[in-house]
Amino acid sequence: MNCGVPYGLCAVRVTRLDSDGNADDDNVVGRHPVTVGFNPNIDQGTDVIARDGCGCSVASIKGRPIFNWFEFTFGKDVLEPAMESLMTGDTPITDAGLVVGVNGASALDCDEEPTYVGFEMWAKHYVGNAPDATYKLVHWVFPRTRWWWGDNTQEEGVGRTVLNGVSASNPLWGSGPYGDGPPDGSDVVEWARWFTNDDLPTATACGELASGAIGS
Repeated sequence: MNCGVPYGLCAVRVTRLDSDGNADDDNVVGRHPVTVGFNPNIDQGTDVIARDGCGCSVASIKGRPIFNWFEFTFGKDVLEPAMESLMTGDTPITDAGLVVGVNGASALDCDEEPTYVGFEMWAKHYVGNAPDATYKLVHWVFPRTRWWWGDNTQEEGVGRTVLNGVSASNPLWGSGPYGDGPPDGSDVVEWARWFTNDDLPTATACGELASGAIGS
């Protein structure tokens, strides 16, 4: 096996989850993402330093860092309202059966659950100056994520759509609903990343949700 580098950002897949975290049949595959920032939120723990009456150190104990969640910034230049409504929970605006826009949702009531989706992304896998012949892609999975609108600016030039998000645990994702999960069949609960030779998922037509792929 060659250990290379991830290059680029080739596709993302967003999967609707029910309130428990089970994958629903609706999903969107985008082939035009630009950037995904995913930064871990870490609780650094409590540092304990004990000194005696003369101010000399008696003990120093470093608190244990604990992973809480990932914080996301997702940017894309192509308008994909079907994906955006799926991720944010905004109401889709339709025309002749196609999703052509989003209608912003109001604030959630205290007893309402936010919208959660599974979020995956793929990059090319390069070794040296060429794609790896054995494992051509790198696949990331975040099995439960929540999203909201980020800072967006429209001006001369292409307007980038920005969404912010956060990850959460999902024991019900298992090894993934599409048959392209971890090659050892392990369950993904927090997040995972691996080399793969599977093909990229088929892109969803603009304005459409893909259905019928679960379990294929």
